[in-house]
Amino acid sequence: MARGAYSFLTREYVVKIRNTINRQAVLHNIRLYNFSICSNHVHLLVKLQYRDAYSKFIRAISGIIARIVLGAEKGKARVKELLCRFWSGRPYSKIVTWGRQYFNTYYYVAENDLEASGLIKYRKRNCKT
Repeated sequence: MARGAYSFLTREYVVKIRNTINRQAVLHNIRLYNFSICSNHVHLLVKLQYRDAYSKFIRAISGIIARIVLGAEKGKARVKELLCRFWSGRPYSKIVTWGRQYFNTYYYVAENDLEASGLIKYRKRNCKT
């Protein structure tokens, strides 16, 4: 659903989403190395202390981002229905090792950030990093 008026790159949404990610990372004791907000998804490179922290962090930011973009608040009609259909799939995650994998992922996320902000042209990639 995050297209057009619901795009994460809308000026007001970018700031709120960025603040939400930073606040939730601190709250769940997660170290943010890099993240990129794209039009309909977010890339995160994080370090976790506990596995449980990841699920709480992802659940929190997923719900808050959906509420920010949809303008959903308690008491509004159809909120639950819209929130349930907002994300098309489950979060994709991958464990990376320190060194080459970490730096490749870091630059992949940085490149996505530059593409999302329009500073460089989007280039299609064949595989996930």
